[in-house]
Amino acid sequence: MTEKTWELVGSSIGKQKELLAANVRFLILQHVIEAVHSSLDLEKVFERVTDGFVNSMGYTTAFIATLDEEKKHLEIRTFSTKKQLVSKIKKILGFSFKNFSFRADSELNDAISSAMKGKVVVVKTLAEIGYPLISKRKLMALQKLGGTKNCIIMPLSDKKEVVGGVVITSSQEEVSKEELGMIKSFAHAASQAIKNANLHHQAKQVEEELRKSEEKYKFLVDNSKEVILILSKTGKILFVNKNALKNFGYSDEELIGKSITHFLTKDSIKKALYALTKEFFGHSQPVMEVRAKTKSGEIRYLEVAEGSTSIYDNKKLIGVMISATDITERKKAYEELKASEERLKILFEYAPDAYYLSDFKGNFIDGNIAAEKITGYSKEELIGKNFLKLGLLPPSQMLKAASSLAKNALGQPTGPEEFVLNRKDGNQIPVEISTYPVKIKGESLVLGIARDTTERKQAEEELRKSEMMYRALFEHANDAVFLLNFDGVHIAVNKKAADMLGYSIKELVGKSYKEIVAPHEFQQSQKKMKDLLDGKTFSLYERNFRKKDGTEFPVEINVSLVRDAESRPLFIQSIARDITERKKAEEQIKASLKEKEVLLQEIHHRVKNNMQIISSLVKLQSRLVTDPKALETFRSTQNRVRSMALIHERLYQSKDFARVDFNEYVRSLAGSLFSTYTVSSGDIQLHVDIKDVFVDINTAIPCGLIINELVSNSLKHAFPDGKKGQINITMHPLNKNEAELTFSDNGVGLPENVDFRNTESLGLHLVTILAEDQLHGNIKLDRKEGTKFQMKLQVRK
Repeated sequence: MTEKTWELVGSSIGKQKELLAANVRFLILQHVIEAVHSSLDLEKVFERVTDGFVNSMGYTTAFIATLDEEKKHLEIRTFSTKKQLVSKIKKILGFSFKNFSFRADSELNDAISSAMKGKVVVVKTLAEIGYPLISKRKLMALQKLGGTKNCIIMPLSDKKEVVGGVVITSSQEEVSKEELGMIKSFAHAASQAIKNANLHHQAKQVEEELRKSEEKYKFLVDNSKEVILILSKTGKILFVNKNALKNFGYSDEELIGKSITHFLTKDSIKKALYALTKEFFGHSQPVMEVRAKTKSGEIRYLEVAEGSTSIYDNKKLIGVMISATDITERKKAYEELKASEERLKILFEYAPDAYYLSDFKGNFIDGNIAAEKITGYSKEELIGKNFLKLGLLPPSQMLKAASSLAKNALGQPTGPEEFVLNRKDGNQIPVEISTYPVKIKGESLVLGIARDTTERKQAEEELRKSEMMYRALFEHANDAVFLLNFDGVHIAVNKKAADMLGYSIKELVGKSYKEIVAPHEFQQSQKKMKDLLDGKTFSLYERNFRKKDGTEFPVEINVSLVRDAESRPLFIQSIARDITERKKAEEQIKASLKEKEVLLQEIHHRVKNNMQIISSLVKLQSRLVTDPKALETFRSTQNRVRSMALIHERLYQSKDFARVDFNEYVRSLAGSLFSTYTVSSGDIQLHVDIKDVFVDINTAIPCGLIINELVSNSLKHAFPDGKKGQINITMHPLNKNEAELTFSDNGVGLPENVDFRNTESLGLHLVTILAEDQLHGNIKLDRKEGTKFQMKLQVRK
């Protein structure tokens, strides 16, 4: 086939597709029109329209929105989209789109505004239709989800008035005229459905009104709040309305045919029968009041209306219809009103403020107890008198009082205004008076309320003095005082603060605190302020401030949140003191202390060296000794000297020259003794349990000598012939100035006949002297398992 032939074939196929699509649209439109004519259910018709757009015409989404009855809001009536998009659309929106409503005013957006004027709208983005009803972010997500490239709004109208619109989203690049024509046809069908539904609704309303009008009389009678009765000449009840039955608790059977006298109180029967007889003789009776009984026995008051209506049957008078109003609640209200008037009278009489009534000329008509108390006059002395004649106000305030009365005469309230009141006893007191024009039984009067403000004036004066005192303290304080708002801006500063920073007070007020804090500390200051506003409190702390010329200097700050009487925060108060000179003095003291520390360290170092020399001399001398006992004496002496030298070594190596860490000292001393006596830690184990024990040199040396003697004695005698064993040393504080030192081994122990206090052994004798005499303690020996010495010692830390 030639190229031209292929083109003809392609053109033919394209036309067939277009024809097929047109047929499909025509069939859908036909179904919609059939639905319009066959159904008055708008929801179904609308659903058929939107489903047709989506399922058969290939659009992405379609929905119909109509105006509510007030024509102020548009409501989504039906919404159709592809099945796979339903959950995704709901997830993006966060709500179900159907039944969503929004304003129909012209300010919403241009697209909806144009559509509401009857114009067909075609736009490229959902944002042009949906914003600001839905956020742009959500609208962009919806557009991307459906691949929307065109949005169409087709107005719906009823009697040339826009009542809603069809909104369609399409994934096609362009919207053809044919498509718009078809959409318009669908919209016309939907509009017709609205018209049909409205006509049907109107017809139903007319039908309903007709039905109601037929039952109107019966309904009004049955449901009247009045009690409507038809009575025979003898007083039998021929008819009673339903509302009366309900309110009185009876059924038809319990009332119809019964005499009215069964349901009236004794005092009402006679006048009711008399009035009924008069009515049958054509004499209208005036309004009267009777009392009737409900089924439960409650007595209710009825006001019977004047006159009655005659009821005939075949021109024969069979009864009269009367109506009565249940006035029980009104009677109760009247009684309540009387009680209320009594309560108001009591409130008026015993109110804490002075209440009075006067006419517009200033003549007193009434007053309460407080009015008598505040003026010093009795009520009898006040009533009928004019405040001018009584001289209750000084001449200087007469004009102001006359002005208040003139305003009251024009119907205007006044006050509260301040006056000075002349009491009967001659004293003057400040008062605050408010006046109100009132009507009592048709008469225009003035209600005045006067309050004694003596105490308040005194409190105000005290507050003024307090404020003056605070101002004086603020202005003349030796420290810099800053008042800041919650944004950190200075609202007030004293002269000391301005002078300290090199500003004038005027320059400093209005500046942020960050302009006076050293830049490298601003972040810390910011956090401090946040914590303060969160309710935290701070003790004194140091900060570096920056002067106007850029110089930085140290200050000590006390910052607090100032609150009112109800504990509400008002402002931040910061009190700062320049500590430049103190810092210099501290540096000098530190330098002096450093010199002394170096000197003391050197002293301990030299003492330790001297003792080591003595120890070395003893060791050299012992080489010339051949007697074993003498040699042991030399060794013991050397160990004792070494134990004292170790104390000084610990001190000059420590940062604290006043205290020795006894745990480290004991471990070093024991290790040295193990080395001296050539004892392996595998043969004899050492356990030291000393925690947080720090002692001064006067305690450390005797304690060290005690441990030296006991460890040496144990290493020499407790484990003969290479016997293995264990040595334990523990020390724990008992209180501030007392500690318990325990030494034990599991060796052969001291013989029973050896008294450690009376032995020729210098070592044990030395232990006793050091523990009891020098450290003012006591020592106990336990021989049960090896040897155990327990000592309670007085220590200095």
